[in-house]
Amino acid sequence: MSDGRMLAREWVIAARFHDPADYGIPEAPVLPADECASGELSLRDPESDVLVMVADAPVHVRR
Repeated sequence: MSDGRMLAREWVIAARFHDPADYGIPEAPVLPADECASGELSLRDPESDVLVMVADAPVHVRR
């Protein structure tokens, strides 16, 4: 975590073994998703409604 960014695996490790907030680790963002008829998925910032990411061909997975 050198430049303020955090890898997903660091979030998982911190969340699984500690309370991330205790270590100054921010919560993972929650972004509302909109799926259009073509299947494209767009993620927007909930506060500013700015488009953050678009997935042209998202794949459903089990967790």
